[in-house]
Amino acid sequence: MDRLDDVYVAIGRWCARVWRATARGAVQFFRWHVGLLRAGMARREHERALRNASPWALPVVEPPPIMPYRRRASLLSLGEHAFWPALCLAVGDRYSLFTKVRLLDLVDHPPLQRGQPNWFKKIRGFHVDFVLCELVSLAPLLVIELDDRSHRSDRGVRNDQLKNAVLAAAGLRILRVPTAQAYSPDELRELIGRSVTHATRTSSR
Repeated sequence: MDRLDDVYVAIGRWCARVWRATARGAVQFFRWHVGLLRAGMARREHERALRNASPWALPVVEPPPIMPYRRRASLLSLGEHAFWPALCLAVGDRYSLFTKVRLLDLVDHPPLQRGQPNWFKKIRGFHVDFVLCELVSLAPLLVIELDDRSHRSDRGVRNDQLKNAVLAAAGLRILRVPTAQAYSPDELRELIGRSVTHATRTSSR
């Protein structure tokens, strides 16, 4: 009799384990099935939204990754910033004044041809400090370079020679102003007036 009771107890325990395993499996299957249903519903909803979307609607664009760029405090260096007020007073409202202008925006270059120098590549990456232009047409009249001690280095001398040659070939006059503790608007006005007058006479010949 005791052995029979032991058998009944063992069978009961086995049935309990089978029932728990079956119930656990049923729950997992139910969750998996519900997940499939939700994914299918989301896909059908997305397809419906695409069909009903206006052809002029903007596409959803993923936000770009965070980049380490920050806005600069000024376009000008400290030396150029000290020169800027006097230059503005000297120019007044007679000309349009621009800063940080590329050489490629000031001069035209011939197209690249086999066996010829790459004139675009020669001046790519170079810019000038300031440019005076006509008020209406914005035709460049005069280039102004503020020369600090960096212009006395070997690289600075080579860059200045290249700019001088390019601007001379294009018929643009360049005025080089050495850096100083202070600048006189009257003296700058006189220098600019003489330079623009000379450039205008030269271009009219």
